[in-house]
Amino acid sequence: MQKWKKIVIYTLFVFLISCVSENAIAQLSSDGISASTNSLSYKPGEKVTITGTVKNVISGNPVTILIRSPLQNVYAVGQVEIHTNTFVHDFVISDNSKPGTYTIDIKHGEESARLQFTLTSGVTQNIPVETSSIKVRGDVLGLVKYKDALVSLEEKSITIQLDIQTSIDPIPQEFEIPKEVIDSKQSLIVEVDGNTLNCSQTKTSKSTILNCFIPNSAEELKIIGTSVIPEFGHVALFVLLLSVASLILYTSTHQRFYK
Repeated sequence: MQKWKKIVIYTLFVFLISCVSENAIAQLSSDGISASTNSLSYKPGEKVTITGTVKNVISGNPVTILIRSPLQNVYAVGQVEIHTNTFVHDFVISDNSKPGTYTIDIKHGEESARLQFTLTSGVTQNIPVETSSIKVRGDVLGLVKYKDALVSLEEKSITIQLDIQTSIDPIPQEFEIPKEVIDSKQSLIVEVDGNTLNCSQTKTSKSTILNCFIPNSAEELKIIGTSVIPEFGHVALFVLLLSVASLILYTSTHQRFYK
């Protein structure tokens, strides 16, 4: 009986310590600054949002935010204005960022606070579409091989053949799709082998981000919108240049003939 009591007490102790540690990373405060991040860990391409309050605001002085990489090199710097004692700052983690623990130093006047977050490893691959590309992110490289994208102007869609190399089911994948490639007035429609796939969607000023779980039996992925990149963009440009060159040559020859 005593042995079980010790096990229960030890388990409870470890649980409480882990909770305290997580809260300490997620939210820290000094005498004058309280701040937190929207998550404890991130992947490349995700947005870090820092929210905080300042107790004693110095008029005209912004909050300075310094982010350092796991090697303690300066990763990013920002200055944020304070509105009613509150400040918000965000940034997107670049695809080539190194995994590890990042440090956020926040300063206003003589007050300061420090936060940390963890960047987990992630891999990125690109699916070429004309002069642009769809960026795909996942935890492991090579689970899904994406073949050439086929653009349909008639259906306003992009179709990609899949070659899946894993038994993991389903496979989490994030697609960052530039609006110049395909866009929709509302939400993009995603289909796998003719069946609608429910993906969470986030729109930014330049792209739509889809978070999807791809079945490991999938063979074809189709994305449907209301506008799509011209399928023969390069050909159209070549035809235009050829037409202009032909017109110039014809005009020059015609003028010499009548002289």
